[in-house]
Amino acid sequence: MRKCLQLAEKGKPFVGLNPMVGSVLVKGDAVVAEGYHAGFGLAHAEKALIEKLPSDFSYQDCTLVVNLEPCSHHGKTPPCADLIVEKGIKKVVIGTLDPNPLVAGKGVARLRAAGVEVEVGVLHDQCVQLNRKFFVNISENRSYCIAKWASTADGFMASSPEMPRLMISGEDAQNHLHWLRGYVDAILVGVGTWEADKPRLDCRMVDPDIEISDSFNPVRVVLDPNLRGNYQVDRVDVVFSPILVLNTFKDGEEVTPRGNKLHFVKIPNLWVWDELLQILLQNKISHVLVEGGKKTLEGLLLSGCADEIMEYRNTELRAGGGITSPDFPNGWQFQQWLGKDLLRVYKRNLEILEESDAV
Repeated sequence: MRKCLQLAEKGKPFVGLNPMVGSVLVKGDAVVAEGYHAGFGLAHAEKALIEKLPSDFSYQDCTLVVNLEPCSHHGKTPPCADLIVEKGIKKVVIGTLDPNPLVAGKGVARLRAAGVEVEVGVLHDQCVQLNRKFFVNISENRSYCIAKWASTADGFMASSPEMPRLMISGEDAQNHLHWLRGYVDAILVGVGTWEADKPRLDCRMVDPDIEISDSFNPVRVVLDPNLRGNYQVDRVDVVFSPILVLNTFKDGEEVTPRGNKLHFVKIPNLWVWDELLQILLQNKISHVLVEGGKKTLEGLLLSGCADEIMEYRNTELRAGGGITSPDFPNGWQFQQWLGKDLLRVYKRNLEILEESDAV
């Protein structure tokens, strides 16, 4: 199962709205084939594994290990549960059930009805953590949301408007942030941050194991209730990803003089975060990173919709004044040193479908 999780992560930037899934086929003490879901619309992990084996391969005495329940419905690909039965695999080990109502225990039921021995729950928590985004997308019908900010040792996230701009994070923390940006669908800021900081909101780091190009730059999302932001002038000398402007006035599309696409989406209740995140998912944004400013972050934290909270705290830099960092009362669950910066992380508990609850 650990190998399945490692394989599944290879699809991380490419699976879109789909889950990350890896599969391993074992015969005796030997691994005979591996597979993973490599991208949206491509073969599921089970089929990718089977396609690597010769057509006359004997699946007798084989065990298939997969981190997520095999699908039982026709989507872009045929049901994996039917393929497993067809090949004569007699034992399947599953990390966690699929929360998708089209599956949700039906894959397990299909296998057992065909006489396949099924074990569910191996490394269950790790399997859920890997696909937290997918679980929230399906179970709560909204985009998975990370709140992020950087702070100084004395608790400030930015300088005051009359002060010089404050560069808080060190190189290691900035590298980590750009790695994170490379895996989310969008970065969201309020219009105040958009106008004051002129942020690039792009990914400027390349994962050495994954080829991330300009096409992987996240969509830029701006909360701009009264449409006071300037979106017609590019911030730097490259063509960026689209800009999605959430506002209370208009819908529609425009193109900037340099060819950047602007998408205006009208939301009557702009500050109701669960509704806002539903709109983002409807716009194929399954995973959003909220970077500021303070009002935007505090509204998100109060809503309870932050699935993860990340603070990069520079333990050496003291600002002595400026805009204070948001307060977060529930405590941090995980800490990691990134040079002189301490990354602190909190993850919201998710309600997970148990096998006893499945249909």
